[in-house]
Amino acid sequence: MIFENTNNQDELYLAFLAGTVTYVLPLSDVGQIVTDIPRDMPAISLSDREENGGVVIFQDEEGLAALKVGRILGLVEIPPSCQYEIPAAARGPGNRWIAGVAFIKSIECLCYLLDRGRLRERFL
Repeated sequence: MIFENTNNQDELYLAFLAGTVTYVLPLSDVGQIVTDIPRDMPAISLSDREENGGVVIFQDEEGLAALKVGRILGLVEIPPSCQYEIPAAARGPGNRWIAGVAFIKSIECLCYLLDRGRLRERFL
């Protein structure tokens, strides 16, 4: 698992795999990482595959939700120069939950930046 050291908390993200795709979620949006989905909590899966890698608990405007992931990669630093936002006007109905793309230099990986406010809208 990756743990990068940074002085800027705004540049820290949780990186994880869902299926074969890498995603990142700002660390400030992550509540907990657990092994099982808590009872009575809505669950979101980004992949059609059955995944048992863990669960990321996050909170949006509607409350807590669980995001099932295939594998937690770790905490990574993504400076603004490596983040590319997709303007809201350019996002279609099927991809509003993707805020942009980013490049994780330490593992040389292109990933999707998630918009936690739109995950529930798309998957629940």
